[in-house]
This record gives sequence, C-alpha cells and structure tokens, in this order.
Amino acid sequence: MTEFGTKYNKPYYVEVDPSVDILDALARVTYPWRAAVAEIVDNSLDAISSRSTQGNGKVWIVAEETHGVIDTLWVIDNGIGMSRKSLPNCLRLGSSEKDSNKSNIGVFGMGLKTAGMSIGTKIEVISRDKESENFTFISWDPPKMKEKQLFEAECGVPSQEDVSFIEDKIGASSATAVKITGVQLKGALPQRNTNVYLYLEEHFNRIYRTALNPESPHHIDFEILFGKTERKKVSSETFIDPLFIEGKTEWYEGGPNHCDVIPYKDEQGNEFNVGIRLGWTQIGSGKGQDYPTLGKGVFGAYKQGFYCIRGARDISFVKGQELFSGKGLDRVSNLLGELHFEDTGKDIEFPISTDFAKKEVNVRPHFQKFLLSYLETTLAFVKKEHTAKKADITTTQKAAKKHTSEILGSLIKSERKGKSPDGSAKKGEDSIKTSRQPRKRYAGKSGKTHIIKDQYGMKSKFEFEEVYDARTKGLPFWEDIQTDGTFKIIINKSNLFVEKIIDESPELIYAMAASWVRLFPNCLKPEVDIYDILTEFGALMNDFCNSYDHTKERQYAEEMALSA
Repeated sequence: MTEFGTKYNKPYYVEVDPSVDILDALARVTYPWRAAVAEIVDNSLDAISSRSTQGNGKVWIVAEETHGVIDTLWVIDNGIGMSRKSLPNCLRLGSSEKDSNKSNIGVFGMGLKTAGMSIGTKIEVISRDKESENFTFISWDPPKMKEKQLFEAECGVPSQEDVSFIEDKIGASSATAVKITGVQLKGALPQRNTNVYLYLEEHFNRIYRTALNPESPHHIDFEILFGKTERKKVSSETFIDPLFIEGKTEWYEGGPNHCDVIPYKDEQGNEFNVGIRLGWTQIGSGKGQDYPTLGKGVFGAYKQGFYCIRGARDISFVKGQELFSGKGLDRVSNLLGELHFEDTGKDIEFPISTDFAKKEVNVRPHFQKFLLSYLETTLAFVKKEHTAKKADITTTQKAAKKHTSEILGSLIKSERKGKSPDGSAKKGEDSIKTSRQPRKRYAGKSGKTHIIKDQYGMKSKFEFEEVYDARTKGLPFWEDIQTDGTFKIIINKSNLFVEKIIDESPELIYAMAASWVRLFPNCLKPEVDIYDILTEFGALMNDFCNSYDHTKERQYAEEMALSA
C-alpha cells in the first residue's frame, strides 16, 4: 500500500556507483599487447604536449626481467604530471585529468585501466606536477578490491627505490610513471625485453608518425627511449611513413608532408574537415622486401586502403577491398592513403570515430558514400592507368580453355547458401548436403564432385581471361568478382611460370588456377588469405623459371649420356 505524504512520493536520487564485479568485465577488454602499451604511451604524449614549456619531451619504456622473464613494465614521461589532489582522477572509470578536446590522443578515460589490466595484475601511478614536490602514488589492485568488495585505491608515498629509478630518468622535472606488475602472470608480452623493445620501436615509429613529423600540425617534440641502456629509440629522425617512397610515389591527394582538406556536411547539417593523403607507389613485383616500410602494418597480398589517424595517432586501417568495392581496383596494390579525423568521444557523431579500445574505427555509411563520390575521378584515373592489359592467346589455348571450363563445371559444384543473383529467395533446402568423411587414398579417379560454398547456389560456370600485369608478376592468377555467379579467373601471363605452361599445356594452367582460387580456400582457416600463399608460390615459380638454364640442362644431359 502506497504511503502518501512522505518524501518517497516525490522523485529522488541515489548514487549508482559500479559494483566491484565490473572489474571482471573490464578484464575482458582485450588488446594486442603493443596496442595496450600504446594506450599508456598516449597518455604520456598528452602530458608532454600539455606542458607550458615545449621541447625535450621524453618517454621511457623499461621492461624488467626476473629469471629471464618480464615481470614489471615501466612507462615514464616528463610531462605535466599530476598533483596529490588530482592523482585519483586518473584511476576513476571514465575520468581523466585531461581536457576532452580534439587534440588529445586519449578519449574515454578508460585506457590506462583496461590496457594495464590486459598486461599485468596491478597498476601503480606515481606522479608529481612540480619538480619541487614529492612524488605520490595511487594503485589499481583488482584482486585486493574484489577481496575487500570495495572500489577503492591505495594512495601514499612511493618507495625510495622507485623514486630513485624515476628521477634517474627525468632529473628535476614534473613526471608521471606507470608501473605494471604481475606481467608474467598475464603472459601477454614476449618473455624477453629485447623483443619488447624491437617490436615497439617499429610499431611506434609508424603509429606516432604524425606526432613525430616536424612538418605536421600535430607535431609533438618528444622521443621514446627503450630499456635501461636506451639504445633503441623513436624520434623525429626515425618515424615511418607507410605511404611514401622517394621518387616512386604518385600523389593524388596531399603529399609527403601535408594533407588536403575535405569539407564534409553530414545528414544533420554538421560540418567537419577531414584531412586526406592518397598516393600510389609502383615498386615492381617481388620488390616489396626492398621497401619494407611501404604499407607497414597492413596484411594481405594487396595493400590498399586508408590509415585512419585521430590527432597525432594512427588508430586503424580500412581496407580498400572493402572501401573501393565495385570500382575495379581489386588488384591495384600500394594504393594507400590517410584520413585525418577528429573525435572527442562525446556528443556529435563524427564521420569517423574510434572504438572503446582504439583498435578499430567506424566509418559512417554517409561519409563513405561521400568519400567515394569525392574520389570518383581519381579512382577512375588510377583504374585506367594501373590495371592490367588484356593478353592475346592462340587458337589452341582458346580451345583448351573452353574444354577445361566444361570439365571443371562438372567436377566443381557450389553449395547453395543464399539468394539467387536476381534477389529472389532460393527454393527448398540446400541442394547439396555434405558431411565430413574419412580421407581415402586417391586411386587415380575419385569420381568425386568437389563442393564449394557460394551464394548463387548450383552455378558452376567457369570463364578465364588472360592478361599481362607486370606490376603483379608474383601473382600467377586470381578470381575476378562476377555478379551472375560465374567463376571468372584471371591468368597473368607476365608470370614466367604461367607463360611457360600455358604455351606447352594450357589446360593444366587453367585447371591449376581454378583449384587455387576456388577450391583451396575451403581448406584454410578463415584468418588465412589464399592470396598471401599464392603470391609466395607465384613469386617462387617466377624466380625459378627466370633462373632455369636450359643450356645447363642440355650440358647435364650430355654428361649423363657419356657416363652411361
């Protein structure tokens, strides 16, 4: 029965602080270990850029080993630091001592806690905002919090050993040190600190290139030093630009040290400026190892797409195969760009936004459509200038191609799993049901119909097209995208292996190409790209054919005949 005339008849408010159990959920926010360390370094760079006096900013990363295994990770900076009063804010969920603005790298006020927990079991933050002040520490200790069922952090004066270690790096300066212990229990980092320094050096030289580049409007004067000996470092002299090779890159938007600006208005009328760089680099097939920085951090046989950069930090990469779908650029490698975007993490829905852990970005469909419209002329020019030219073939090869298509159509069938090309729904159940059977020894003729999954049901029509594409000489063949369910396979005659076999036994190269691009992917794990394997295979075969000396072969044959 409602009791009228009391204070409960009116709205009232209560605090809803999180339960300690939320620590278990936070512990499940996973990071690749390099991204986790970068989250902490982001805070250091924001602290350095916030100093009243610029210049000589430094970040030290030290991984301490015990019995050959890393158990403690330090990230120390000589940035603005925090006072005893403001220090607790750095460990409050969703809170930060930084202003949430467009220039800060940190966004949500969560990275230190979630990233630190993915590396170790306990986080200590030791800081001072003036060189004349004493250091204060605050600790984030989830096991102790859960034991006491209290969401609280211990504060106090750090040990003299820790203070001496920090001051040995920073000297007389404000500073913040993040000390993560229990690293060996998480097992996220490599066991040896030399490997940690090696991997972070390359990673940071790329993702912080905008901050490191003195020509950039987001430049921060800093360097990152690794280990107690500080032999490796990241600085304005070492940063990696993955878009650019001197004398080889053609620029379509922006240039080596500058972006063009695209004004964009969203559906609600909000206006934004997005920076853009876009270039194509021709290095020749098999020459990628000579230019290891080009497309750094991008995986797959074809490197194309946009690095997405928020402020001074490379966040993620959007693949061109997704962004440029249907533009006929599927096999144009090293078409790489940058999109520089703003995202405060609050209020307005930005055209590009970063996810919670700064591992991925979300590109709004309206902006993606706008970007493709903006680049339409450029992409058409790239397609015209840099895609493969059709190759001539003999009558014998045409006949072999026709007969091979007929045979493959009977040997390879696709399992229906979606709508037909005209959009109508499929009729009945899947036409073919498969189950895993014990492997049988191949006895010469299996009589087997090879099943592959395809959205167009039972279509199994094969077409082949021959091209000369010297830019991708290492790739012997690939599949073109067809909307009618036809399996169209491109044969690259600039590959010496292909050229040799297609002249002597054309049916073999057509059948081999169909097996590689249509059948073999079904045998691979989802994360394995068939074109990575095929490119390695094609490059090896091309080099082999290029090195094979028929004169030497005849010499050996003559020697064998004489010895017999």
